[in-house]
Amino acid sequence: MDKITIAVCDSDEEYRNRFTSYLAEHKAEELMVCAYSAPDAFFSAADRNRFDVAVFGSGFTKELAENRGIPILLLSDTRTLREDRTAEGMSGQRDRELPQQEKTKELPAGAKVREVFRYQPIEAILREIWIAAGAGSPSEKKTVRGTTGIEVIGVYSPMRHEMQMPFSVVLADRLAEKEKVLYINLIAGSGFMELFCLDCSYDLGDLVLCLRNGRTGTGAFRKSVCEMSHLYYIPPFANPENLHDFSVNDYTGLLDYLEQQTDFEAVVFDFGDGLDQFAGMLARCTSIYCPMKEGFFFECQMAHFAAYLEKESGEVAKEQLNRVVLPYSARRIHGGSDVLGQLLWSEFGDYVRNYLAGGKE
Repeated sequence: MDKITIAVCDSDEEYRNRFTSYLAEHKAEELMVCAYSAPDAFFSAADRNRFDVAVFGSGFTKELAENRGIPILLLSDTRTLREDRTAEGMSGQRDRELPQQEKTKELPAGAKVREVFRYQPIEAILREIWIAAGAGSPSEKKTVRGTTGIEVIGVYSPMRHEMQMPFSVVLADRLAEKEKVLYINLIAGSGFMELFCLDCSYDLGDLVLCLRNGRTGTGAFRKSVCEMSHLYYIPPFANPENLHDFSVNDYTGLLDYLEQQTDFEAVVFDFGDGLDQFAGMLARCTSIYCPMKEGFFFECQMAHFAAYLEKESGEVAKEQLNRVVLPYSARRIHGGSDVLGQLLWSEFGDYVRNYLAGGKE
């Protein structure tokens, strides 16, 4: 992947150094960063070099970009309407468009200006940098991990394979051997807690309410996160009917929180039916695993799902589909012992590990 060249322009030395130091430490593989404290120095460099985007802070105004054609990210001391909505949590009013004056502004020479609040997590500003540079938003990119710092993996079976959840858990546990992984179950009536004999006072519903109300402190988050084997999980909705109220805005807000406020390296979503704007959720996934069964009937269901995803989210999401034929039945799972151990160290677990390692199905 080609690096994006950005210019960080700010007369505030402390802010400029903190910003560029973070990029140098965490984003060196994606970004080439140049820093400037005065307009003259920046424009002298711009005459000799091509910048994909410039970040303007103190001492730099959008008028300076005229006749340059350089996309500008203007750091503002006040929030825009869009950022206020994000900070306040999801209100349930879905798909509202911002007023025209809140959208990207055009300069006469074609340079685009995006205004963002300067005092917010740098990862949030980074997403705006990618968009301003024309590299696409994180939800549009296939390599989500390279742009947002967290890998988003989705699992969904169009034919409702009974082994979807066992597959997802084995997948998450295997990934957790090498990185910090969070598992989230979005299947109505999955029986996840009962299957693995788990108990927790807080669940995904409690966390979603906190995010909607802007109460996103680490204390509220930690109450909802539990551990099992190598991986972490959030107990699913105690009331399955709450899944119908879990919107794509809730999903995006949760992902944003995980990316900006936690050190998780990957999140595995176990998707079920009936989710609001499901294609929009899948579009944000790095990869999508689809547990399958053999046979013409099941192939027809898979074809229907792939066509729906292509229509709603385009080729990017469709290309991320991974068909996983699972010739196994849940009848082999029995209680009275370590169910997770049964899955991991059975023929089924070997099969899944072999598939993930690139072996034949």
